[in-house]
Amino acid sequence: MAVFAIAVTALVSASVFAFVAGSTNEGSSSPVGSVRSLMDAISRGDGIGVLESLAPAERDAFRDGVSTVSDELQRLGVLNPMSLSNIPGVTVEIHDVVYHSDKLADEVVRVTMASGTIAINTRADGFPLPEHTQRWLDRDFGARVDPNSSARVIDLSRSRPSLVAVKESGGWHVSLYYTLAEQVRGPTGGPMPRFGEGPAPVGGDTPLAASRTFIEAAASLDAARAVTVVYPTEGRAFYDYSSLLLPLARRHAQALAKEDLFSIDVAALEMAESGEGTSRLVSVTSAEIKVSDGDDRLEMRYGQGCVSERRFMSGNDREIEESNWCDGSLAPTSRHRDPNSHIDQVTSWQDLGRAFPTFVVLERQGRWYVSPTRTVLWTFGEILHHLQPADTDALSDRLGDLWKTYLPS
Repeated sequence: MAVFAIAVTALVSASVFAFVAGSTNEGSSSPVGSVRSLMDAISRGDGIGVLESLAPAERDAFRDGVSTVSDELQRLGVLNPMSLSNIPGVTVEIHDVVYHSDKLADEVVRVTMASGTIAINTRADGFPLPEHTQRWLDRDFGARVDPNSSARVIDLSRSRPSLVAVKESGGWHVSLYYTLAEQVRGPTGGPMPRFGEGPAPVGGDTPLAASRTFIEAAASLDAARAVTVVYPTEGRAFYDYSSLLLPLARRHAQALAKEDLFSIDVAALEMAESGEGTSRLVSVTSAEIKVSDGDDRLEMRYGQGCVSERRFMSGNDREIEESNWCDGSLAPTSRHRDPNSHIDQVTSWQDLGRAFPTFVVLERQGRWYVSPTRTVLWTFGEILHHLQPADTDALSDRLGDLWKTYLPS
């Protein structure tokens, strides 16, 4: 659930890159070439070219949902209408970049921009973010955006940013998820993951089975089990970095259960499947869930698209709050929100007005797997679809709260 909320907050800015319709980019002949292609697309303001530079499995996952999100954000007035092949209002100049590459595995290479400069110029004319969106980013995320400001010059020799390229479909492409995994591993190195030795993909016999396994694994804080139902090509980085990430997740889960007495009890769960072919949608139709954090607990009943929540404190059955709301409208914010409360950390994303995500499940070699990227994009698109322009100020406020909950400064 935390991953869902983090991705949603990032999507507000990421959605300007739209989707690649029927892209056939075969990649570059070298890892450095793939990063150069990405940087060239950025310098041209070519959002479509940026996505074309991604690994095909990741690019396809974004393509299936990001166009809908972009359209909804423009309908709501969060983004200005624009050409995604030539994003206006921003000019990026890249000079004298020196690239260094380090082989992580046979088909995984980290490319570091060791020196050079990137100059970012903005102008108000045609800038993709309206003034009210700029204010919300400043107010809710602490991200000040001023299209009239002077150029910002980034000295790459100071930050030495790196991207990870992977070989896929015969060519080299930049991988968003491998890059994020390397960021988690840390710039100083640390233990290397055991590539190719992660858990074997298991999936489910049916779309419903795969989705149920994912929910049950999340409720039991079993990250290892959750990874085995992630779509293998899209989640290639999850599998490869499991040897590093899963032991950390396991220790954290054990500490939560033993020291903080945290638990999630799914007493009842019913789901429905829709669609045909190799891609299906799975939604929760009813559920009874209790989340406990020491002496505090939250009881939730869900059915017919509506939620009834009761919150108790201090283990004495003293109810301190009750709320009722339905999918499609922004949920009421708890008066007792505490960013340090594990209850709030796993449920606060529901303030966006959805009790559960809609899972996008794909078939591969007779098994069914959850697509995390498609699930996030599809669900966020559904959330936006039910909102009106008058709701966007409150939406930004909620997203800002999620940002502070999951990514505290």
